[in-house]
Amino acid sequence: MAAFKSTLEVVKDADLLLHVIDCSHELYREQSEAVYQVLQELEVTEKPILTVYNKVDRLTQHEGLRHRLEQEEDALCLSARTGEGVPELLENLARLLGQDRVELELSIPYGESRLAARLHEEAQVLSETYGETGILIRARMDKGLGEKLAPYVRK
Repeated sequence: MAAFKSTLEVVKDADLLLHVIDCSHELYREQSEAVYQVLQELEVTEKPILTVYNKVDRLTQHEGLRHRLEQEEDALCLSARTGEGVPELLENLARLLGQDRVELELSIPYGESRLAARLHEEAQVLSETYGETGILIRARMDKGLGEKLAPYVRK
């Protein structure tokens, strides 16, 4: 369990947790509960968690189980093998990741190019143009970073 817990420690830095469960496994509930227990111990359960039940293509003889899984709030059913449910997963990821993000156009003076480097590390840089006095960067980032960079927002 210690190795399992240390593996999950990286979730402390995540914006969103994607909990993928093999719903074809006979002990899927116990495995899922073990993950949530470790997440509680790591004190990260306040982060958004999207539960994904994978391998639903194997549940043909268990339609009752599949129906029950589909009714769960904040949960999706999919099959990575067949692609069923993958578009819904991508839509949900875009929605959940986009809600705390902003897109800004920033004017970074050349003397503060460390900020441009920071944007490349912490944001999604959409465009970058070098001008006479500095770098014009359009980027998508979390709101917190956007607030810190407010003085550089192009008006």
